[in-house]
Amino acid sequence: MNINEIKQGSVYTLADCGIFAALGVVLVLVSTYIPLLGFLAALVWSVPVIIVVLRRGVGAGILTSVVVFMLSVLFTGPVMGVVSGITVGVFGIAYGICFKKKISPGKTLFIGTIVAGLVTVITLTASMFIGNIPINSLIQSAEDSFREIFATYDEMGLLAQVLPAGVSSNEYIAEVIDMFRRLLPGVFILAAMSMAALNYVFAALILKKFQFDIRPLPLFREWHFPWWIMWGIAVVLAAYLMGKQLGGENYFLIAQNILYIYLPIFMVSGVSIITYFFHMWKLSNGIRGIIWVIAVLFMSFSLPFIILMGAIDTVLDYRKHLQKITNELNKKVE
Repeated sequence: MNINEIKQGSVYTLADCGIFAALGVVLVLVSTYIPLLGFLAALVWSVPVIIVVLRRGVGAGILTSVVVFMLSVLFTGPVMGVVSGITVGVFGIAYGICFKKKISPGKTLFIGTIVAGLVTVITLTASMFIGNIPINSLIQSAEDSFREIFATYDEMGLLAQVLPAGVSSNEYIAEVIDMFRRLLPGVFILAAMSMAALNYVFAALILKKFQFDIRPLPLFREWHFPWWIMWGIAVVLAAYLMGKQLGGENYFLIAQNILYIYLPIFMVSGVSIITYFFHMWKLSNGIRGIIWVIAVLFMSFSLPFIILMGAIDTVLDYRKHLQKITNELNKKVE
């Protein structure tokens, strides 16, 4: 490679860094100042950095992240700028490396969850020290938002449809707020996990659309969580038993928060395995739609069943056993 080619490569790298840094900043501005569209922007705002890492390497991705960080602080203020700039950069570099090395989706999501936890800590730290916002104020702000949302539902008559018999709307709202306080650690962790998962899924879909050579996402009906995540349930049982024996409220809080994190994971797993059975039984889209509508209408019964199915599948892996049986039958037929 001669000097001209090196210079030309450097120019292309700087051009990519500039273009995708500008796109990243636009997504940050949209996520900050446009409420509904901003939520969607936050799901894809790490994609520009990921593309730079895939095209030009980790060094170029870091440079792009630094530019996004500096411009985010300039245009959105110190707190939002630090939070959004670091989120874009850390997610972009981490996922960019995972896509470049073609790491499996499961391991990539695990890495993304750790990154999301780090970003959450940075977010709280930036709010408390840079923005001079104490943690109690953040919690109170979240509670006030909950109350406003529930008050709106109450005015629309939607809250009355879910109120238990003999419970007023004020009592129900107070119970929900109390549960929110108890499950606050789980809420933070679950929000971080959701952000990591959604950023990964949308990034994978966009990159595949633009024909990047990445490891593709498996079909939703093939999603399966590894069995070792069930060790957290052992912690839940241990905390519950310690709470029973020692009488400490904190043990029950630990058990509740960990279980709260697992419920949506098992729900996704359950929907995935049910979708797999629908495909295996070759059910038409109409019948599938009817079944899902019935499940939604009778959610008090269907939701526990779906969660239980997902939890069992995490341990037993139905698909693996069914595939083994199918292969054995095919061998006998041959």
